[in-house]
Amino acid sequence: MSKKTLYYILGIILTAIIGAILNWLLCCPSGGEANIKTKSTIAPPTPVAIPETPKPTKNGLVFNDNSGDFNFRSNDNFNFNGSSFNILKPITGNLNEGITKLKSYFEVNPTKSIDVIGHYKSSESNPSAFPNLGIARANSVKNHLVELGIPSKNINLSSQLNNDLIPDDNVYYGPVTFNIITDTEDHSDELAELKAEIINNPLIVYFNTGDSNLNLSSSQRIKMQKISTYLDKVDSGKINVIGHTDNTGSTSKNISLSLARAKTVKEYLIQNGISTNKVNTTGLGPKKPIATNKTKDGRAKNRRVEVTLK
Repeated sequence: MSKKTLYYILGIILTAIIGAILNWLLCCPSGGEANIKTKSTIAPPTPVAIPETPKPTKNGLVFNDNSGDFNFRSNDNFNFNGSSFNILKPITGNLNEGITKLKSYFEVNPTKSIDVIGHYKSSESNPSAFPNLGIARANSVKNHLVELGIPSKNINLSSQLNNDLIPDDNVYYGPVTFNIITDTEDHSDELAELKAEIINNPLIVYFNTGDSNLNLSSSQRIKMQKISTYLDKVDSGKINVIGHTDNTGSTSKNISLSLARAKTVKEYLIQNGISTNKVNTTGLGPKKPIATNKTKDGRAKNRRVEVTLK
């Protein structure tokens, strides 16, 4: 065999070997970087975030005197429906037990009093006679404390807007907090000023012709809170609820209508926690106008109920 023929055969063999190697690198599933680059990559699905349902707010009751030795805690508390100031019943015996102990503590510590802070959300409506639902809730709790023997003059009311409250099926559990304080100040001057303000600027509720329904404005609710505060702090405090009418119709019918209006206001006050024995009602009809009855505006001013201190 000639050298030329031998070189030719070796070339064919070498070409076949190189071809086989390239074919393995480019085509085989496990072979080579080039093959890996040709594979398509499928991204894993993005997990969907499931929002957590916030847990309802459930505040227990705490009566604690930081400057004394009284401390009572309970998992229970006063509860309210949304947009309501009426305490949900029943009230547990555990709560009443704590209130009874608080009464005994106040009896031996006459300088002690308790702040009742009612909480509310801005999304709640206020059906009460008070400036906001928090004060109305605090007032309802005050009335229960008074029923169990704690003097109202030892109870101070305030409110706190709290949009972090989370209801449970429209029930707010414990939207009220407490703070026991020591009060040695003489408040007689403050109460005298408050009395003068109420007498000089009484709460006046106006009515449409023949109507005895009412709905207090925001400024009227502030006056209502001041009246309630005075009655709480002064044992002898009483209010007069006096109904008036214009001179349209007979005098006898107007006197009956004015008394009905006065009784409507009294019932409204009682529903909002004013003691019934502190409210006197009178109907004067058209006897004491504050404006002329010859004009529509004047007659509207005369159809009124005045609420002031005796």
